[in-house]
Amino acid sequence: MKSVRRINIIGVAVACALALVALVGPVRAKVAERSRMVAQHRSALLSLAEQQKVEDRLARAQKEIESLSTSIVELHRSFPPRKELDSFLSELQGLARSSRADLVRVVPGDSRQGDVYSTVRVHVEARAAFDDFYRFLWGLDRMTRLSQVESLRISRDGTSDACTIQVTLCIFVSAQGELT
Repeated sequence: MKSVRRINIIGVAVACALALVALVGPVRAKVAERSRMVAQHRSALLSLAEQQKVEDRLARAQKEIESLSTSIVELHRSFPPRKELDSFLSELQGLARSSRADLVRVVPGDSRQGDVYSTVRVHVEARAAFDDFYRFLWGLDRMTRLSQVESLRISRDGTSDACTIQVTLCIFVSAQGELT
């Protein structure tokens, strides 16, 4: 009887072991499936993170391009091509009018060719009261186009408040602009 009992206990133990193995097999498969899904999820998250980094770099590059485009526009205003010299002369005439200076003569002079920019001299003669002449010079300084006063001569006209002004301006223009 003891041996039958022992056999029964061994049989129950074997049955339990087989049941446990039968249960462990699907659990292992589920654990393996979950591990595979976690790995895929991690991979997708890493891929998403990399994609976000690329998108961030692209956004920064677009902002930099916009900034450079704005800088190019400002540079073109400061160094326009020589073919736009007539627009400067019109702007100069408007400035003279607004500062109550009478332009007597405006003569574009010689030009100097450089690698990046060129210069064009413009000789201006005007008549104005001294205060109006000051407004004219202040307006020249505030223009968007780069210019430099190379020479300045002010002479008083007799006993009146009027002055004759002779200014030689050096206007900077793009070296790639057309020379007319």
